[in-house]
Amino acid sequence: MALTHKNRVKETSTTTGTGTYTLAGAVTGYQSFSAIGDTNTCYYVAEDGTNWEVGTGTYTSAGTTLARTAVLASSNAGAAVNWAAGTRNIFVGVPAEKFAGIGEVALLASGNTFTALQTVTQVAIGGATIGASALAVTGSTLLNEAVGSSALTLTGATQTASFPVINATQTWNNAGVTFTGMLLNVTNTASNTASRLLDVQSGGVTQFYSRADGYAASNAGFFDSSNNSIAMVSVSGLQLGSSAGVKWSSTALWYGSIDLSLFRDAANTSAQRNGANAQTLRVYNTYTDAGNYERLEIAAGASGTTIYQNAAGTGAARSLSVGTLVNNSFNITTNGTGRWSVNGSGNLLAQADNTYDIGASGATRPRRIYLSAGVTTAGGAVFLTTSTALTDGAGAGSGTILNAPAAGNPTKWIGINDNGTTRYIPAW
Repeated sequence: MALTHKNRVKETSTTTGTGTYTLAGAVTGYQSFSAIGDTNTCYYVAEDGTNWEVGTGTYTSAGTTLARTAVLASSNAGAAVNWAAGTRNIFVGVPAEKFAGIGEVALLASGNTFTALQTVTQVAIGGATIGASALAVTGSTLLNEAVGSSALTLTGATQTASFPVINATQTWNNAGVTFTGMLLNVTNTASNTASRLLDVQSGGVTQFYSRADGYAASNAGFFDSSNNSIAMVSVSGLQLGSSAGVKWSSTALWYGSIDLSLFRDAANTSAQRNGANAQTLRVYNTYTDAGNYERLEIAAGASGTTIYQNAAGTGAARSLSVGTLVNNSFNITTNGTGRWSVNGSGNLLAQADNTYDIGASGATRPRRIYLSAGVTTAGGAVFLTTSTALTDGAGAGSGTILNAPAAGNPTKWIGINDNGTTRYIPAW
């Protein structure tokens, strides 16, 4: 059953009372109500020159009748007229209240403006020029959706210039109000988890969608204000453009001041940087809260770069191990040059022969060096160690050491650096 409008439809009827009209045939020069179509509805006017009635009628071809579906106005105070015997005219006409709004009426020309609030059940707009507005509505427009159909379907034209299918504007002018520009509220009593609140397509292919459970997806990534694609989320993960970074706000709100950022410095090179601000990386073994943890800290600052093992509260103090897990060397490098290494056998080696010292004269000397065997110099001399302190006392015998002793007597001399002067101890 559809609301139908036809031109020049007019018949007579001799029906009495307030029941369904039995139609007696078309007036000369007019169409009969059969033009409306079986079971369709239309607006009608019935009058006999004195009494009148305007309403919505339902036409039935069997018996050629027009039921008084709804009486909108009448000479009987808006109720159905109780017709006496006689003949009356019945014809199709648009009620004044429907003509003033957009209600249940087909608009056959463009450029019409309507200001009344009406409920729309059927609107057909034709005769619109491409690129021009076919319908202008001032005020609220309510569309009631019927089961099995869409409440609103917009079919755009083939355009050669930019004319949006939907072009909506609104002005917000109250700082105390949280406005909403567009609202879609779906009552989800039962649906598939993949159901979509929004599906934006191009050429029938989905480019962006938002699901009912809050997930969103895009086929082409996300763009910055310069129309550059800077991010993409796919089954392989989050992919960023080379100049984009991952940034954190200093507050719970995303738009707070940025105080932590991760970037791509170069191929296969990630960076944590924030202008001239020193940065720290923390890797936790355990974390309960800010006062109870165990962690490794790598920090870069004005005084240098540091690596620490740290703990607080219930966190245990752990050792810090630096080295390799395979049979290979651990190297120490300064100024881009390898200086020392510990090889796979555990030996401490200088990476350049006869080049680097341990300690410095009179300033940064180690206090003691504990050895189990001795120290061998490049010339092959071996300095022995003893666990027994040397003391003064009488010798087991006496003798004379000459300034120029004979060869082989004594057999060895031990050299001692006495504050820059080399002195010798005889040994046999």
